[in-house]
Amino acid sequence: MVMSKRLVFLIFALKLGFGFGQTLTFTLSNPQVVNGGADFQFDVQLHASASGSFHIRGQVYLNYNTAAFGSSIASGVTVTRLNLLNETAEVFGSTVNKYAIVNTVNNASSILAITWEGVFMAAPPSALAHTEVPTSPADLLRIRIPIVNSAVLAGISFNEGLMNGEQFKIVGANDNDPYGNPNNYNNNGFALQPLPLRLVSFTAEVAGEDIRLAWQSEAEVNFSGFEVERSETGAQFFVLGWVKSLGLQGRNQYEFIDRSALPGRRSFYRLKMTDLDGSFDYSPVRSAMIPHSRAAPVLFPNPTASHLLADLSAFAPGQPFQVEVFDLSGKKLHAFSLRNPGGAATPLWTADRFPKGIYLVRLAAENGDVFVERVVVE
Repeated sequence: MVMSKRLVFLIFALKLGFGFGQTLTFTLSNPQVVNGGADFQFDVQLHASASGSFHIRGQVYLNYNTAAFGSSIASGVTVTRLNLLNETAEVFGSTVNKYAIVNTVNNASSILAITWEGVFMAAPPSALAHTEVPTSPADLLRIRIPIVNSAVLAGISFNEGLMNGEQFKIVGANDNDPYGNPNNYNNNGFALQPLPLRLVSFTAEVAGEDIRLAWQSEAEVNFSGFEVERSETGAQFFVLGWVKSLGLQGRNQYEFIDRSALPGRRSFYRLKMTDLDGSFDYSPVRSAMIPHSRAAPVLFPNPTASHLLADLSAFAPGQPFQVEVFDLSGKKLHAFSLRNPGGAATPLWTADRFPKGIYLVRLAAENGDVFVERVVVE
């Protein structure tokens, strides 16, 4: 949580308790592939061995695999301040961030250096001007790196030789006391972190009376599969189905047919791409719309609280057709066959068939004509 405190400069130093010779623990966490497989993202956390210390400046050095990300990558890296660098102070009626990212540079072609610093360097140690380092891991930075080659390991780890010793400071009885040496480094297993899945393409196209989703991916390392989702607005998505990973070397091709999309209404689709460890990312959103080929059957009353009738004049008399009922997630709830009796009020179901809710009713004639309509049961 970002907190705002009024900063008051006093002529005497505040004695709030200080940490001396503490050990600082840096932790790599939350690794994931984002932006449709284009970027690798992870967080840096830190905590102290005891309470009572306020951090004022610091630096992390990160090794990375140049085969995965390229060499001297600093200009393409995105760094976001998280909780421990996001506190604000109020100075003379204005809100000021307590910390700033000074720079993101390459220490070497395969080492990234990220430096932060407090804006109130000369202030005495206090919660008014600084943020206390907690004794349990807290978020410090979020780092996103563009992927060059997703078929290799990320190779992300702390460069302990550069980080041990003088780089990390606390505000103590005297400004800028060094943390204990050596510091601790958790989850350097990022060095073995694969970069699973690169989404090469994803399309949504009308295929007759259905919508065909097709996509290609590669480098499916420790990858589980794709959850296919649809939305009628582009905002709230529902699950249509699951496509398991082929897990083959090289490029994999997939498709999913949505047979319950509404004609005349645009449908929005995305893929939830899930790893074996449960982490996931979303694809870009694609959309398609099935046009009305001719006058659609009329379902009434709609909304209904008792029964549903159909005016089937759009079908030829005596023509057989299939009735399918889906919920909004695309799950098929019921299916049955009828033959058009030629009337204007053919019963489709009675009140006890479905509970209250919103349904998609699909009518498919033997000649290939398909109509889908939304029905509300009250």
